[in-house]
Amino acid sequence: MINKEIGDLNSGGSFEEAVLDLLGQIGLDEIERNVNKVINSSTFEIDGIFKYGINKVIVEVKFYFSKQVGNSSLFKAAAGLRVRMQLPGFDGMGLLFVSAIVDTNTKEFIRHKYGIVLWDRSNLCSILWKLGKDMTPFIDMFLSVQSGEEIGHPFDGTDNSLPVDFMFYASPEWLPIEDPGQPREEPLVTNTSIRTKATDLISQLEAVLPGKTQATEFEKVCTDIIKFIFEDQLRSWYLQQRSDDDLSRYDLVCGIQPKEDFWITLVNSFRTRYILFEFKNYSDSITAMQVYTTERYLYPAALRGVAIIISANGANEHARRSAAGALRESGKLILLLDTKDLIEMINLTVDGNSASDYLAKKLEEFLITLSR
Repeated sequence: MINKEIGDLNSGGSFEEAVLDLLGQIGLDEIERNVNKVINSSTFEIDGIFKYGINKVIVEVKFYFSKQVGNSSLFKAAAGLRVRMQLPGFDGMGLLFVSAIVDTNTKEFIRHKYGIVLWDRSNLCSILWKLGKDMTPFIDMFLSVQSGEEIGHPFDGTDNSLPVDFMFYASPEWLPIEDPGQPREEPLVTNTSIRTKATDLISQLEAVLPGKTQATEFEKVCTDIIKFIFEDQLRSWYLQQRSDDDLSRYDLVCGIQPKEDFWITLVNSFRTRYILFEFKNYSDSITAMQVYTTERYLYPAALRGVAIIISANGANEHARRSAAGALRESGKLILLLDTKDLIEMINLTVDGNSASDYLAKKLEEFLITLSR
């Protein structure tokens, strides 16, 4: 199933419930919450359906670990909400409420392109101020998922003076202005195209047989998946890159353009601007030898100090100990993932959740269990 909430990983469920409760206190009357609806022969979970005056509003809530999030996640979330707004008998508006801080231009783009109102952490701050609510529960929630060098106050950079009247944002002059004689322009991305792409990638991955014979196919589909889930976090995709002495060949090397906390952590805390991906389509679990080989490829002085090894059948205990040793002894970070992790991140990406948050959780688990 290609639908999974980031709340399964941490505080997303609590954030969703708290936001839906707040909406009820600023004039939106709740009709339904956390319900499954059949739309175009597929089942979708809807976070909330509200009524505001004579208008109905479908609400989608997204919780992200990072204070900022890539636009591709927001566009996918908006596309997912557009599908939910096709609920039979529904003729209303959509509200996408996210935990991150979103700039005004992006909010405007989503409003004009998708016909959806986007509220962010600044809108949350404004609602809390308007209602005179204690902000501590939200502060604690955001602090619990901050990672790396992010130690600032969760509401730093927010605006607490935004209007809290939903119709201020959803009134006709704020909705897309279109020429009635022209067909409606398709959104930048559609949920159907995203789900089709995700399903195709999962099918390709599951069709690859472990072993040396299909190593090239495994490498290709893994690369396509990385591009799909991290399209706006990585850049400069170097495939089959060789070192200057022609002795080493890297499956995939990417430049990092840090927009979310996980990637900012890699740049600032692990002194890297590039990340190395190695794909191992082995019939058995990878061993310490594969970790040692990857470690030799890393060169912190060249700002290449982090690698992710993706294997068909996971890593054995010796490989995990070797990865820990690489960080402990030389400061080189090697994360070990398998195909199940890739599928999990695809599922998160489809509806606009953050695969970077998934990696942040993996990194946290790795660091807190590292011995001296």
